[in-house]
Amino acid sequence: MLLSSVPKYFAIGMLFAAAMVFATAPSAARATLAEATEAQLTEEVARLASRSAWIGVERTVEKFHALTIPMDRQTLIFAAHAARDLGHAQSCRDRLHAALTAEPSRDLVDWLWDLDTRYGKARLVLARPSVDLHADWVPFDPAQKRAIEHASATLENIGEFAGLLPVGTYMLGDHTFEVKAGHSVKLGLDKKGRLVKEVVSSARAVSSAP
Repeated sequence: MLLSSVPKYFAIGMLFAAAMVFATAPSAARATLAEATEAQLTEEVARLASRSAWIGVERTVEKFHALTIPMDRQTLIFAAHAARDLGHAQSCRDRLHAALTAEPSRDLVDWLWDLDTRYGKARLVLARPSVDLHADWVPFDPAQKRAIEHASATLENIGEFAGLLPVGTYMLGDHTFEVKAGHSVKLGLDKKGRLVKEVVSSARAVSSAP
């Protein structure tokens, strides 16, 4: 009786093992696909960065984000260079910080310190996107110039900007405001170009107080 039951339990065990393999195969396949995609995108970023093709690097970084694939330290550094070249100062800082967290280095610390001493946070919201943003000075650093241009273009396109701007004095419509290192400035204008007490963004409401 005991011996006759062995084939039955053996068959059950085999079925259980087969079911486990079948159940885990899709997950393993997804992991393999994710690894292959990560390797491909990482190689693509390195190749584009070697040619200083920063727009291409940024587009590839967007693929990382869309697929929720993490970037390794070197890819984050390439991504920071791309963000700086395109005027996306906040993204540049975020990527530098992530790379620094992965592995500290003096070069990254110095770069991050430079950003923190030469840029400040700004949140600008316009009820009428046609209001222009102007700096009362002309930056010699091309990266700073592109950061201002990016902020201006973002305001024109969507009526809102949240990120880093070079330290200095600016005009938003008829209103003057100053960006300081280590500080955050918030400014909102209504449809008539008047200051509003509370700056309301698409993400959340924030006080206009410094």
